[in-house]
Amino acid sequence: MIRAQVTVDEAKRFVCDVYGLRVAGIYCLNGYDDKNFHVKVDSTIDSSNTCIDKVSECGYVLKIINSLDSEDERRFEAQTSLLIHLNKCNIRCPKPVLTKEKKIFEKVIISGTNHIIRLLEYIDGTILHKIDQYMPELFYQVGQLAAKIDNALQDFDHPVYRERIQWSLGSAADILQYLHAINDENKKELVSKIINEFSARVLSIENELEKGIIHGDINEQNLLVENKDGWYIKAVLDFGDTHYGCYIYELALAVAYMIFTSNDISNGAHVVRGYCSARTISLKEFKLLKICVLARYCQSLLYGAYSSLEDPNNEYILTTSKTGWSLLDRISSIPEDKLLGIWGKGLDLK
Repeated sequence: MIRAQVTVDEAKRFVCDVYGLRVAGIYCLNGYDDKNFHVKVDSTIDSSNTCIDKVSECGYVLKIINSLDSEDERRFEAQTSLLIHLNKCNIRCPKPVLTKEKKIFEKVIISGTNHIIRLLEYIDGTILHKIDQYMPELFYQVGQLAAKIDNALQDFDHPVYRERIQWSLGSAADILQYLHAINDENKKELVSKIINEFSARVLSIENELEKGIIHGDINEQNLLVENKDGWYIKAVLDFGDTHYGCYIYELALAVAYMIFTSNDISNGAHVVRGYCSARTISLKEFKLLKICVLARYCQSLLYGAYSSLEDPNNEYILTTSKTGWSLLDRISSIPEDKLLGIWGKGLDLK
């Protein structure tokens, strides 16, 4: 079990002891491997005991990082620099809060294991996953935001982001070792077929594809939206899977998750057009989009199934599986030329 087993009272104590703030209200947020809390704090602060000059009216997010990721402190140093960089580029994302000792994070012991804790400013809004009306313009904005992030990070780098991570599409072949987590032989066969094709067509030519630092997880849980005469993207969250990877992977992830959240394969077209409005992709890259999308579904489904064996009470882990397997079947059954014709309609790719 790598997820912190922490109570609300313990979380409140961390906010007080580490950040010098008094908790006025706290509740749990969704998390995959991490424990997250939305915290409201008392507006009266002791400036000698905290690094905050003015309390955020929207509150803060207390993140208690899982024990495995907590072993790599450099990643959180890098992420702090990245969040500051993106905010300077007018891409709204959470701003880190320093501890009362002026550190970017603190390590605490919970149930005998080390966990990094961080505090970020909370951005008010609605998680995209929770809205019940999906308009083409919203998916267009998702694609456009993904491209803008990729563009903004072209002049940002950190050695940590050059390291291989589990959730990179470039690591998709690793999931074959977790096939035992599913019992259905037809599903095992489908996953094996997709990953083998992905390895042959994409991984074999990764060095020929354009790369950079990418968000790495543009999904329906990581986007905040707001309704002002229509829904629009307000902010992007969770940079825990940011890494150096192929730009086509960034687009594929956005397409995969927007199709998943809307259960409409055709919505991939809006995401693609939005991405291409801010950043050019080549025809060579576009032709790999379907197999990249399928590989991402395989990653989510296999890791979800395996993690569920380890943590059966975490319903968030199995979010993708509810409709993911049927989407995998449906998308894989559509001829590639037909599907790319739907997603790339009106684009002039070279």
